[in-house]
Amino acid sequence: MLDDSSWRDKAREIIQADEGPGGSADQLDESTAIVQRLFAVAAQCVGGYGALLQQVGLTYSELRTCLSGAAMPPEEALLRAVDLVIQHRKALRTPGK
Repeated sequence: MLDDSSWRDKAREIIQADEGPGGSADQLDESTAIVQRLFAVAAQCVGGYGALLQQVGLTYSELRTCLSGAAMPPEEALLRAVDLVIQHRKALRTPGK
């Protein structure tokens, strides 16, 4: 499992790779897999994909496109998903919660 800083680093790598002049198919596959995993974990943290959509500001259609690898999510949506995972993990580690 990735630690909090690794989630942020991976998200930034995806954003930077998406901005660059083309990438290899392997990089795209890896980025898609990371986005899929990130959104799956974030959805678990907030109670499902419906709640995730509201939290990150995507429509179902946009999310489906991102999960299929046809497009990368907007930077803001990706970072919101990372923050949701980090906040959830911190809440789990906080005694008394």
